[in-house]
Amino acid sequence: MYCKKCGTELKDGTAFCDKCGAPQFEANNQPSGQSYVQPYYNSAPAGSTKGKSIGGMVCGILGIVCCWIPTVQIFTTILALIGVILSGVALKAKPVGSDKGMAVAGLVCGIIGLAIGAIGILCVVCLTSTAATGLGLYSGVLR
Repeated sequence: MYCKKCGTELKDGTAFCDKCGAPQFEANNQPSGQSYVQPYYNSAPAGSTKGKSIGGMVCGILGIVCCWIPTVQIFTTILALIGVILSGVALKAKPVGSDKGMAVAGLVCGIIGLAIGAIGILCVVCLTSTAATGLGLYSGVLR
Protein backbone atom coordinates (compact mmCIF):
# COMPACT_ATOMS: atom_id res chain seq x y z
CA MET A 1 0.00 0.00 0.00
CA TYR A 2 1.28 3.47 -0.87
CA CYS A 3 0.36 6.91 0.47
CA LYS A 4 -2.21 8.67 -1.70
CA LYS A 5 -0.51 12.03 -1.18
CA CYS A 6 3.28 11.51 -1.16
CA GLY A 7 3.69 7.93 -2.44
CA THR A 8 5.56 6.56 0.60
CA GLU A 9 5.23 2.79 1.03
CA LEU A 10 2.97 1.96 4.01
CA LYS A 11 1.87 -1.18 5.84
CA ASP A 12 -1.55 -2.47 4.83
CA GLY A 13 -4.35 -1.00 6.92
CA THR A 14 -2.40 2.11 7.95
CA ALA A 15 -4.76 5.00 8.61
CA PHE A 16 -2.27 7.85 8.22
CA CYS A 17 1.00 8.25 6.35
CA ASP A 18 4.07 8.20 8.60
CA LYS A 19 5.85 10.77 6.43
CA CYS A 20 3.25 13.40 5.51
CA GLY A 21 0.34 12.51 7.88
CA ALA A 22 -2.28 12.30 5.12
CA PRO A 23 -5.31 10.10 5.90
CA GLN A 24 -5.39 6.92 3.84
CA PHE A 25 -9.12 6.12 4.12
CA GLU A 26 -12.12 8.16 3.08
CA ALA A 27 -14.68 8.95 5.80
CA ASN A 28 -17.07 6.20 4.58
CA ASN A 29 -14.25 3.86 3.53
CA GLN A 30 -12.76 3.23 7.00
CA PRO A 31 -12.66 -0.35 8.20
CA SER A 32 -15.68 -1.01 10.41
CA GLY A 33 -15.24 -1.13 14.19
CA GLN A 34 -11.98 0.80 14.14
CA SER A 35 -11.52 4.45 14.91
CA TYR A 36 -8.32 6.19 14.02
CA VAL A 37 -6.86 9.33 15.51
CA GLN A 38 -4.15 11.11 13.61
CA PRO A 39 -0.98 11.26 15.70
CA TYR A 40 0.13 14.66 16.96
CA TYR A 41 3.84 15.38 17.24
CA ASN A 42 4.73 18.30 19.47
CA SER A 43 8.29 18.91 18.34
CA ALA A 44 10.17 21.21 16.03
CA PRO A 45 10.99 19.94 12.57
CA ALA A 46 14.37 18.26 12.17
CA GLY A 47 15.86 21.18 10.26
CA SER A 48 14.68 23.89 12.68
CA THR A 49 17.06 26.82 13.03
CA LYS A 50 14.98 28.76 15.53
CA GLY A 51 17.47 28.45 18.42
CA LYS A 52 20.45 29.52 16.32
CA SER A 53 18.49 32.41 14.80
CA ILE A 54 17.38 33.70 18.19
CA GLY A 55 20.84 33.21 19.69
CA GLY A 56 22.48 35.05 16.80
CA MET A 57 20.04 37.93 17.05
CA VAL A 58 20.41 38.28 20.83
CA CYS A 59 24.23 38.12 20.66
CA GLY A 60 24.28 40.65 17.81
CA ILE A 61 22.01 43.09 19.63
CA LEU A 62 24.02 42.76 22.85
CA GLY A 63 27.19 43.29 20.82
CA ILE A 64 25.85 46.63 19.55
CA VAL A 65 24.35 47.81 22.84
CA CYS A 66 27.21 46.87 25.15
CA CYS A 67 30.20 47.67 22.93
CA TRP A 68 30.02 51.27 24.15
CA ILE A 69 30.96 50.18 27.69
CA PRO A 70 34.78 50.27 27.81
CA THR A 71 35.19 47.72 30.62
CA VAL A 72 33.36 44.97 28.74
CA GLN A 73 34.22 45.97 25.19
CA ILE A 74 36.37 42.94 24.41
CA PHE A 75 33.71 40.55 25.71
CA THR A 76 30.90 42.19 23.77
CA THR A 77 33.03 42.16 20.61
CA ILE A 78 33.45 38.42 21.11
CA LEU A 79 29.69 38.19 21.74
CA ALA A 80 29.04 40.01 18.44
CA LEU A 81 31.38 37.54 16.70
CA ILE A 82 29.40 34.64 18.22
CA GLY A 83 26.21 36.32 16.91
CA VAL A 84 27.67 36.47 13.41
CA ILE A 85 28.67 32.80 13.58
CA LEU A 86 25.29 31.59 14.92
CA SER A 87 23.36 33.64 12.36
CA GLY A 88 25.60 32.43 9.55
CA VAL A 89 25.07 28.81 10.56
CA ALA A 90 21.30 29.39 10.77
CA LEU A 91 21.21 31.04 7.34
CA LYS A 92 23.28 28.25 5.80
CA ALA A 93 20.59 25.76 6.91
CA LYS A 94 18.04 27.67 4.75
CA PRO A 95 15.53 28.78 7.43
CA VAL A 96 11.97 29.76 6.58
CA GLY A 97 9.65 32.46 7.87
CA SER A 98 10.56 34.35 11.02
CA ASP A 99 13.66 32.19 11.57
CA LYS A 100 15.21 33.70 8.43
CA GLY A 101 14.36 37.24 9.53
CA MET A 102 15.90 36.71 12.96
CA ALA A 103 19.01 35.17 11.43
CA VAL A 104 19.46 38.10 9.03
CA ALA A 105 18.88 40.60 11.85
CA GLY A 106 21.42 38.76 14.01
CA LEU A 107 23.95 38.75 11.18
CA VAL A 108 23.56 42.48 10.53
CA CYS A 109 23.63 43.41 14.24
CA GLY A 110 26.59 41.12 14.83
CA ILE A 111 28.59 42.67 11.97
CA ILE A 112 27.81 46.20 13.20
CA GLY A 113 28.71 45.26 16.79
CA LEU A 114 31.89 43.57 15.60
CA ALA A 115 32.93 46.63 13.59
CA ILE A 116 32.21 49.08 16.44
CA GLY A 117 33.93 46.81 18.95
CA ALA A 118 37.02 46.39 16.75
CA ILE A 119 37.29 50.17 16.23
CA GLY A 120 36.85 50.72 19.97
CA ILE A 121 39.53 48.15 20.85
CA LEU A 122 41.88 49.75 18.30
CA CYS A 123 41.25 53.18 19.88
CA VAL A 124 41.95 51.82 23.37
CA VAL A 125 45.20 50.23 22.18
CA CYS A 126 46.30 53.47 20.47
CA LEU A 127 45.43 55.60 23.51
CA THR A 128 47.19 53.18 25.84
CA SER A 129 50.37 53.17 23.75
CA THR A 130 50.28 56.96 23.42
CA ALA A 131 49.84 57.38 27.17
CA ALA A 132 52.62 54.90 27.87
CA THR A 133 54.95 56.77 25.52
CA GLY A 134 54.05 60.13 27.06
CA LEU A 135 54.68 58.85 30.59
CA GLY A 136 58.00 57.36 29.63
CA LEU A 137 56.81 53.81 30.19
CA TYR A 138 57.74 52.81 26.67
CA SER A 139 61.44 52.09 26.49
CA GLY A 140 61.77 51.79 22.72
CA VAL A 141 63.47 54.64 20.90
CA LEU A 142 62.60 55.50 17.34
CA ARG A 143 65.66 56.45 15.27
